Amino acid sequence: MITEIRSVTTAQGVISYCLTRKRVRNLNMHIDSKGMICVSASPRVAVSDIDKFVESRSAQLLKAYESFSKRKSKRLLPESFCSGEKVSVLGQQKLLKLALGKHNDIYVSGDYLIIELKDIQNKRKAIQLFNQYQKITLDIAIQDSFSRIYPLYKDMGVKYPTIGYRNMSSRWGSCIPQRGKVNFSLMLFGVPQELIDYVV
Repeated sequence: MITEIRSVTTAQGVISYCLTRKRVRNLNMHIDSKGMICVSASPRVAVSDIDKFVESRSAQLLKAYESFSKRKSKRLLPESFCSGEKVSVLGQQKLLKLALGKHNDIYVSGDYLIIELKDIQNKRKAIQLFNQYQKITLDIAIQDSFSRIYPLYKDMGVKYPTIGYRNMSSRWGSCIPQRGKVNFSLMLFGVPQELIDYVV
């Protein structure tokens, strides 16, 4: 199964969609819960025919697509885990690349965040690897911030807090003074170190 991000110019505007090549009889299209237009097609179907298929439904798609476009442009994390999708790693824009490998692995190489999979069709494993990488990378950045910022408060009797990470939709973090705990949003994975310092 091969995936890629494509764009089609229509009378209503440019429409981007995620194309997945797999064994299906018909062209299939849907909009996922995050607003991504997803098309599946047999490897035998010409790309030009797939683009025309999307274009023929552009009037129906554009309204739904645009309702998500602003949100999408602000997102820091992948939505559909397709090669070519943009992702921010500590403020640095990278392109996601799914590749076949001997081992399951994830790493940054130049302008790419590469996810190697023994089974290229295993998107669940790709998401699992990304989530692990996200938390480890963010934890290193948060600990770096604390190593520089905590000494400013240590002499005031402030104890070093327990640090946790959570998915948060409306804030960057939270503090529970009674328990000596601070939680940080995993979305901080996408912002520069100086903004992480500000949140800490």
